[in-house]
Amino acid sequence: MDSPALRAYRRLLDASTRSFGYAYQFAHLRREAGRAANKVLVSQLPQMWEITSELMSALHGVRLCGTVQPVRAPAPPMTRLPSRP
Repeated sequence: MDSPALRAYRRLLDASTRSFGYAYQFAHLRREAGRAANKVLVSQLPQMWEITSELMSALHGVRLCGTVQPVRAPAPPMTRLPSRP
């Protein structure tokens, strides 16, 4: 059985994947067809608004910050490699 947090993260992942797919499709169509794509893109705006709304509500359902402070591990020491002749 999935926990509510797991369902929220899955919903966020699904919404962001769908949003990315539409954004990629828009950009590709615009790049390939130029101004001729404007009418098609305008007709797709309601779907884009729906997807954006879905992504926004998924973000509201996900807790982006944990309640536990992250462990601050020291950065590994950096060493300079000898230059090659």
